Amino acid sequence: EDAAEILLYMSRKGIRELDALILTHYDKDHVGGADGILRGIPVKAVYGTYPSKESEEYDQYLAALSELQITPSVLQLSFGNAIFRIYPPAAESYAEKESNNSSLVLHLTYGQTRFLFAADAEEARIAELLAMPREKLACDLMKVPYHGNDLANLDQLLALATPRYGIITCSDKNPEEQGKMDTLRQAGVSVFLTRNGNVEFSSNGVSVSVSQ
Repeated sequence: EDAAEILLYMSRKGIRELDALILTHYDKDHVGGADGILRGIPVKAVYGTYPSKESEEYDQYLAALSELQITPSVLQLSFGNAIFRIYPPAAESYAEKESNNSSLVLHLTYGQTRFLFAADAEEARIAELLAMPREKLACDLMKVPYHGNDLANLDQLLALATPRYGIITCSDKNPEEQGKMDTLRQAGVSVFLTRNGNVEFSSNGVSVSVSQ
């Protein structure tokens, strides 16, 4: 039901097509509405993780891909001077929280600025990230993993990635947990919450600005 709102938002921003639609995993709050986006605006390419969960929303997404004859893939992307690196899950399956822990994690470099989108990674997936070299995770801004839910090893990820800004996707229905906020603030991160409104960030290749 959010696809129409997202399409309207993009239209107001003058966005007429998408170079890529990236679906980190297939929980309904991540894949739900993807079929509406695919049908509502031209999309050049689609990228996703392995099929980790069955749901009505995932079936609708697959139907839209079939209808539009789009084959999703996983690889490194570059758009002009912006380079996306996609870090797929290291395991083929997870004993717990498989959908969240199968999340694709994305790292964007634009000039001297860097961004980390950690999807809904939980502790097992974060442990994989912690084994990576620091330069692959270092960022100015992090989309903080797994909404407002507290995570036991988030402090280690923050210490490795050292973001200045953090964005938590949350709502009044599913607000941020105090433990997570405390962890972010102790790491010196300036936190923005989507339940307070849309968050926009931009980069000129040298510095990052964030507004809400």
